Amino acid sequence: MAESENGLRVETDDRVASSILDIIRGAKEIVILVSPYLKLWGHIQDQIMMARQRGVEFIVIAREDEKSNDGDVAWLEKQGVRVFLVEWLHAKIYMNERDLLVSSMNLTETSTKNSREIAMIVKSESDQSHIREYVISLSRLAAPPVRRPSYSSSRPVAPKISKVNKGNGDASCIRCGKSIDYDDLRPLCYDCYAEWAMFNNPDYKEVFCHDCGKRRVVTYARPRCRSCYSAAG
Repeated sequence: MAESENGLRVETDDRVASSILDIIRGAKEIVILVSPYLKLWGHIQDQIMMARQRGVEFIVIAREDEKSNDGDVAWLEKQGVRVFLVEWLHAKIYMNERDLLVSSMNLTETSTKNSREIAMIVKSESDQSHIREYVISLSRLAAPPVRRPSYSSSRPVAPKISKVNKGNGDASCIRCGKSIDYDDLRPLCYDCYAEWAMFNNPDYKEVFCHDCGKRRVVTYARPRCRSCYSAAG
């Protein structure tokens, strides 16, 4: 369907599921799927696994106390997906670092076959920002992750290549100050990175120098303070 002047596109019925798959296929950094009910079908499982192999981070927010989700939650965790649960969740939002879709559709196989569905693909950054902020608020309301993924070496995820990585937790997350491994291409802890990636602004001002850990104005693009850059030569 044609895109409107304000950057909105509407899809219906079988095109909704295809558009959600496109969100996953097009992700380079992160995918966040908000769906009260889960019954994952083969194609979406394939796309999730392939995205994880590319090193894409995944968060799924589902409805708390929905027992029918248990099998899919377990499967998602095996893929290294972080799962959060929200009481009374009814929103359906699917997004990566660039694209965002709001829909009537749950991530269930029945919805792909029988339901009459509609989705709005939001292109405008200003419109997206309100929705992304809402998703952040959902993640803060959520129950703790069902279980932390083990991230064992057997999980088939492509490693991210870094220019510098001292290791040993000898650096600071530039947003919360938590001790993390030094990596000047990934200077945020797991939780803060997920929040940052919803907006994907490398020039957003952060709080702590990644190198020395002191309170300094830094950014994702330049995570070290001026003194640390000078000391490094």
